[in-house]
Amino acid sequence: MSDDRPSAPALQLCHIHLRPRGPLESLDLAIRAARDWWRPLLTLSAVWLIPWWVACVALLGASHGSPWALVAPIAVGPLVQAPFTVLGGRLLFAENVTIRSVFADLATRLGPWAGALGLQALAASFCLPLAPLIQIPLVFVGECALLERVPFARAFRRSYRLTSGYAGGAVVGAFGRWGLLAWCAIVAESGMMGLTAIFQVNLPIPAATDGVGTPWLVAGILVSQPIWALWRLLLYVDVRTRVEGWDLQVGFRAAGLAR
Repeated sequence: MSDDRPSAPALQLCHIHLRPRGPLESLDLAIRAARDWWRPLLTLSAVWLIPWWVACVALLGASHGSPWALVAPIAVGPLVQAPFTVLGGRLLFAENVTIRSVFADLATRLGPWAGALGLQALAASFCLPLAPLIQIPLVFVGECALLERVPFARAFRRSYRLTSGYAGGAVVGAFGRWGLLAWCAIVAESGMMGLTAIFQVNLPIPAATDGVGTPWLVAGILVSQPIWALWRLLLYVDVRTRVEGWDLQVGFRAAGLAR
Protein backbone atom coordinates (compact mmCIF):
# COMPACT_ATOMS: atom_id res chain seq x y z
CA MET A 1 0.00 0.00 0.00
CA SER A 2 2.97 2.36 0.21
CA ASP A 3 4.52 4.26 -2.67
CA ASP A 4 7.70 2.18 -2.32
CA ARG A 5 8.25 -0.31 -5.12
CA PRO A 6 6.90 -3.66 -3.84
CA SER A 7 7.98 -7.04 -5.06
CA ALA A 8 6.18 -8.82 -7.86
CA PRO A 9 4.81 -11.64 -5.69
CA ALA A 10 3.30 -9.08 -3.30
CA LEU A 11 1.51 -7.26 -6.10
CA GLN A 12 0.26 -10.46 -7.66
CA LEU A 13 -1.17 -11.69 -4.35
CA CYS A 14 -3.64 -8.86 -3.85
CA HIS A 15 -6.49 -10.51 -1.97
CA ILE A 16 -9.30 -8.32 -3.27
CA HIS A 17 -10.39 -7.49 -6.79
CA LEU A 18 -9.48 -3.86 -7.38
CA ARG A 19 -12.52 -2.15 -8.87
CA PRO A 20 -14.82 0.75 -7.92
CA ARG A 21 -17.14 -0.09 -5.02
CA GLY A 22 -19.75 1.90 -3.16
CA PRO A 23 -19.47 2.61 0.59
CA LEU A 24 -21.93 -0.12 1.56
CA GLU A 25 -20.24 -2.69 -0.66
CA SER A 26 -16.92 -1.67 0.90
CA LEU A 27 -18.43 -2.27 4.35
CA ASP A 28 -19.61 -5.71 3.26
CA LEU A 29 -16.13 -6.44 1.90
CA ALA A 30 -14.58 -5.27 5.19
CA ILE A 31 -16.74 -7.74 7.11
CA ARG A 32 -15.79 -10.57 4.74
CA ALA A 33 -12.13 -9.60 4.97
CA ALA A 34 -12.36 -9.67 8.77
CA ARG A 35 -13.76 -13.19 8.51
CA ASP A 36 -10.90 -14.29 6.26
CA TRP A 37 -8.25 -12.56 8.38
CA TRP A 38 -9.75 -13.61 11.71
CA ARG A 39 -6.56 -15.15 13.09
CA PRO A 40 -4.23 -12.10 12.88
CA LEU A 41 -7.10 -9.78 13.77
CA LEU A 42 -7.93 -11.84 16.86
CA THR A 43 -4.28 -11.93 17.88
CA LEU A 44 -3.91 -8.17 17.48
CA SER A 45 -7.16 -7.61 19.39
CA ALA A 46 -5.89 -9.71 22.29
CA VAL A 47 -2.61 -7.80 22.36
CA TRP A 48 -3.95 -4.30 21.69
CA LEU A 49 -7.71 -4.06 22.18
CA ILE A 50 -8.08 -5.80 25.55
CA PRO A 51 -5.59 -3.52 27.40
CA TRP A 52 -7.48 -0.47 26.13
CA TRP A 53 -10.74 -2.03 27.32
CA VAL A 54 -9.29 -2.68 30.79
CA ALA A 55 -8.00 0.91 31.03
CA CYS A 56 -11.32 2.42 29.90
CA VAL A 57 -13.32 0.19 32.26
CA ALA A 58 -11.02 1.24 35.12
CA LEU A 59 -11.74 4.88 34.27
CA LEU A 60 -15.44 4.07 34.13
CA GLY A 61 -15.26 2.51 37.60
CA ALA A 62 -13.33 5.49 38.98
CA SER A 63 -16.07 7.80 37.71
CA HIS A 64 -18.78 5.57 39.26
CA GLY A 65 -20.27 4.74 35.90
CA SER A 66 -20.56 8.29 34.62
CA PRO A 67 -21.72 8.34 30.98
CA TRP A 68 -19.03 10.97 30.35
CA ALA A 69 -16.42 8.24 30.84
CA LEU A 70 -17.61 6.78 27.53
CA VAL A 71 -15.84 9.66 25.82
CA ALA A 72 -12.54 7.92 26.62
CA PRO A 73 -12.95 4.88 24.31
CA ILE A 74 -14.14 7.24 21.58
CA ALA A 75 -11.22 9.63 22.07
CA VAL A 76 -8.61 6.87 21.90
CA GLY A 77 -10.17 5.56 18.69
CA PRO A 78 -7.33 6.71 16.38
CA LEU A 79 -4.77 5.06 18.68
CA VAL A 80 -6.75 1.83 18.67
CA GLN A 81 -7.24 1.89 14.91
CA ALA A 82 -3.62 2.54 13.84
CA PRO A 83 -2.24 -1.04 14.16
CA PHE A 84 -5.34 -2.44 12.45
CA THR A 85 -4.85 -0.02 9.56
CA VAL A 86 -1.27 -1.20 9.13
CA LEU A 87 -2.29 -4.86 9.48
CA GLY A 88 -5.09 -4.53 6.93
CA GLY A 89 -2.87 -2.68 4.47
CA ARG A 90 -0.24 -5.39 4.64
CA LEU A 91 -2.72 -8.28 4.48
CA LEU A 92 -4.03 -6.96 1.18
CA PHE A 93 -0.76 -8.00 -0.43
CA ALA A 94 0.74 -10.59 1.90
CA GLU A 95 -0.09 -14.14 2.93
CA ASN A 96 1.41 -14.03 6.42
CA VAL A 97 1.88 -10.94 8.57
CA THR A 98 3.18 -11.10 12.12
CA ILE A 99 1.92 -8.80 14.84
CA ARG A 100 5.54 -7.97 15.72
CA SER A 101 6.14 -6.69 12.18
CA VAL A 102 2.96 -4.60 12.35
CA PHE A 103 4.13 -2.76 15.45
CA ALA A 104 7.66 -2.45 14.05
CA ASP A 105 6.23 -0.85 10.91
CA LEU A 106 3.97 1.39 12.98
CA ALA A 107 6.93 2.53 15.09
CA THR A 108 8.70 3.85 11.98
CA ARG A 109 5.66 6.02 11.15
CA LEU A 110 4.74 7.29 14.63
CA GLY A 111 6.15 10.78 14.05
CA PRO A 112 4.31 11.63 10.80
CA TRP A 113 1.16 9.84 11.95
CA ALA A 114 1.09 11.62 15.34
CA GLY A 115 1.72 14.96 13.63
CA ALA A 116 -1.13 14.40 11.18
CA LEU A 117 -3.45 13.28 13.97
CA GLY A 118 -2.55 16.28 16.14
CA LEU A 119 -3.14 18.80 13.36
CA GLN A 120 -6.41 17.08 12.51
CA ALA A 121 -7.61 17.33 16.12
CA LEU A 122 -6.42 20.95 16.33
CA ALA A 123 -8.31 21.92 13.18
CA ALA A 124 -11.48 20.31 14.51
CA SER A 125 -11.15 21.96 17.94
CA PHE A 126 -10.96 25.46 16.44
CA CYS A 127 -14.32 24.96 14.73
CA LEU A 128 -16.03 22.48 17.05
CA PRO A 129 -19.55 22.87 15.57
CA LEU A 130 -18.12 22.12 12.12
CA ALA A 131 -15.85 19.30 13.32
CA PRO A 132 -17.80 16.54 11.48
CA LEU A 133 -17.51 18.49 8.21
CA ILE A 134 -13.81 19.15 8.77
CA GLN A 135 -13.24 15.42 9.21
CA ILE A 136 -14.59 14.62 5.73
CA PRO A 137 -11.63 15.86 3.62
CA LEU A 138 -9.22 14.48 6.24
CA VAL A 139 -10.77 11.03 6.54
CA PHE A 140 -7.84 9.29 4.81
CA VAL A 141 -5.00 11.12 6.59
CA GLY A 142 -4.16 7.98 8.57
CA GLU A 143 -3.88 5.81 5.47
CA CYS A 144 -1.73 8.40 3.70
CA ALA A 145 0.63 8.75 6.67
CA LEU A 146 0.81 5.08 7.66
CA LEU A 147 0.55 3.24 4.34
CA GLU A 148 1.85 5.68 1.74
CA ARG A 149 4.56 6.73 4.20
CA VAL A 150 4.41 10.42 3.32
CA PRO A 151 5.19 13.36 5.65
CA PHE A 152 2.22 14.55 7.70
CA ALA A 153 1.83 17.82 5.77
CA ARG A 154 1.62 15.91 2.51
CA ALA A 155 -0.80 13.43 4.10
CA PHE A 156 -3.29 16.30 4.47
CA ARG A 157 -2.94 17.28 0.83
CA ARG A 158 -3.22 13.66 -0.29
CA SER A 159 -6.38 13.06 1.73
CA TYR A 160 -7.96 16.27 0.43
CA ARG A 161 -7.12 15.34 -3.15
CA LEU A 162 -8.59 11.86 -2.81
CA THR A 163 -11.80 12.96 -1.08
CA SER A 164 -12.38 15.83 -3.49
CA GLY A 165 -12.26 13.32 -6.33
CA TYR A 166 -15.01 11.19 -4.78
CA ALA A 167 -16.72 13.19 -2.05
CA GLY A 168 -19.70 10.85 -1.77
CA GLY A 169 -17.66 7.95 -0.44
CA ALA A 170 -15.82 10.20 2.00
CA VAL A 171 -19.05 11.69 3.37
CA VAL A 172 -20.71 8.31 3.86
CA GLY A 173 -17.57 6.91 5.42
CA ALA A 174 -17.03 9.84 7.80
CA PHE A 175 -20.60 9.83 9.11
CA GLY A 176 -21.00 6.06 8.84
CA ARG A 177 -18.28 5.74 11.46
CA TRP A 178 -20.65 7.08 14.11
CA GLY A 179 -23.47 4.82 13.01
CA LEU A 180 -21.14 1.84 13.21
CA LEU A 181 -19.99 2.90 16.69
CA ALA A 182 -23.57 3.24 17.95
CA TRP A 183 -24.59 -0.10 16.42
CA CYS A 184 -21.66 -1.98 18.00
CA ALA A 185 -22.32 -0.40 21.40
CA ILE A 186 -26.02 -1.29 21.30
CA VAL A 187 -25.31 -4.86 20.16
CA ALA A 188 -22.71 -5.39 22.90
CA GLU A 189 -24.97 -4.01 25.64
CA SER A 190 -28.17 -5.73 24.53
CA GLY A 191 -26.30 -8.98 23.84
CA MET A 192 -24.86 -9.11 27.34
CA MET A 193 -28.19 -8.21 28.92
CA GLY A 194 -29.84 -10.93 26.84
CA LEU A 195 -27.31 -13.53 27.99
CA THR A 196 -27.77 -12.61 31.65
CA ALA A 197 -31.54 -12.95 31.24
CA ILE A 198 -31.25 -16.32 29.49
CA PHE A 199 -28.87 -17.80 32.05
CA GLN A 200 -30.50 -15.89 34.93
CA VAL A 201 -27.21 -14.44 36.12
CA ASN A 202 -27.34 -11.36 38.31
CA LEU A 203 -24.27 -9.28 37.56
CA PRO A 204 -23.28 -6.57 40.07
CA ILE A 205 -23.18 -4.11 37.17
CA PRO A 206 -26.05 -1.75 36.28
CA ALA A 207 -27.46 -1.65 32.78
CA ALA A 208 -27.18 1.23 30.32
CA THR A 209 -30.92 1.73 30.72
CA ASP A 210 -30.14 2.99 34.23
CA GLY A 211 -28.40 5.98 32.68
CA VAL A 212 -24.84 4.86 33.40
CA GLY A 213 -21.93 3.65 31.34
CA THR A 214 -21.19 -0.07 31.37
CA PRO A 215 -18.19 -2.22 30.44
CA TRP A 216 -20.26 -3.69 27.60
CA LEU A 217 -20.82 -0.27 26.04
CA VAL A 218 -17.07 0.34 26.29
CA ALA A 219 -16.43 -3.03 24.62
CA GLY A 220 -18.83 -2.21 21.78
CA ILE A 221 -17.24 1.20 21.19
CA LEU A 222 -13.74 -0.28 21.12
CA VAL A 223 -14.72 -3.20 18.86
CA SER A 224 -16.14 -0.71 16.37
CA GLN A 225 -12.68 0.86 15.98
CA PRO A 226 -10.95 -2.01 14.10
CA ILE A 227 -14.09 -2.55 12.02
CA TRP A 228 -14.04 1.12 11.09
CA ALA A 229 -10.30 0.90 10.34
CA LEU A 230 -10.87 -1.95 7.87
CA TRP A 231 -13.89 -0.22 6.32
CA ARG A 232 -11.99 3.04 5.93
CA LEU A 233 -9.04 1.15 4.41
CA LEU A 234 -11.29 -0.33 1.74
CA LEU A 235 -12.94 3.05 1.14
CA TYR A 236 -9.42 4.42 0.64
CA VAL A 237 -8.68 1.64 -1.88
CA ASP A 238 -11.98 2.42 -3.63
CA VAL A 239 -11.24 6.14 -3.81
CA ARG A 240 -7.71 5.56 -5.14
CA THR A 241 -9.14 3.23 -7.76
CA ARG A 242 -11.70 5.83 -8.88
CA VAL A 243 -9.48 8.91 -8.71
CA GLU A 244 -6.06 7.55 -9.67
CA GLY A 245 -6.81 4.32 -11.53
CA TRP A 246 -4.94 2.41 -8.85
CA ASP A 247 -6.20 -0.94 -10.15
CA LEU A 248 -4.48 -0.24 -13.48
CA GLN A 249 -1.30 0.94 -11.77
CA VAL A 250 -1.09 -2.22 -9.67
CA GLY A 251 -1.84 -4.41 -12.70
CA PHE A 252 0.77 -2.76 -14.91
CA ARG A 253 3.45 -2.82 -12.20
CA ALA A 254 2.72 -6.48 -11.45
CA ALA A 255 2.96 -7.36 -15.15
CA GLY A 256 6.22 -5.44 -15.53
CA LEU A 257 7.84 -6.90 -12.43
CA ALA A 258 6.78 -10.42 -13.30
CA ARG A 259 8.79 -10.43 -16.53
